[in-house]
Amino acid sequence: MASTEVDSRLGRVVIPALDKVIKNASWRKSPENSSPVADSDSGSSIPGPLHDGGAAEYSLAEPEIILSPLINASSTGVLKIVDPAVDCIHKLIAHGYVRSEDPTGGPEALLLSKLIETICKCHELDDEGLELLVLKTLLTAVTSISLRIHGDSLLQIVRTCYGIYLGSRNVVNQATAKASTLRF
Repeated sequence: MASTEVDSRLGRVVIPALDKVIKNASWRKSPENSSPVADSDSGSSIPGPLHDGGAAEYSLAEPEIILSPLINASSTGVLKIVDPAVDCIHKLIAHGYVRSEDPTGGPEALLLSKLIETICKCHELDDEGLELLVLKTLLTAVTSISLRIHGDSLLQIVRTCYGIYLGSRNVVNQATAKASTLRF
């Protein structure tokens, strides 16, 4: 029962974010792919966990399955795609769905390192709202009891916060970045 409840909560975090990413990415289709016939059929014929209507179970037993699409969306460099992906990553970390207990550098540590690297690069899009979301996500990751962030990833987080402090045009983001840097 508890596992089903956790899977349901995980689905409520991930599915809306992935739907928003797909919706925001779909406007980038080429004109020949966006015919009215193709659009009307696409919603009903796409199988998969977002559209099949069945009872799908989501868990982070295989974290790469859920985190890889979010990492890829965060790497696109398109604000409308990056924003919901980073927000979803923040929620996953805040609710303890993302875990890293292996300090030996196994697959989980590599995935966490890639996740942190991707989030840190998102501040380069130079959007004030995204800068604040990046700061919030990084601070949540560092203070999370379910993650062990150290070494290069922690250094990258500190550099990102300091870079936002120096480069942001928003005073609130600068103050938040400064406070975050002092907290580490």
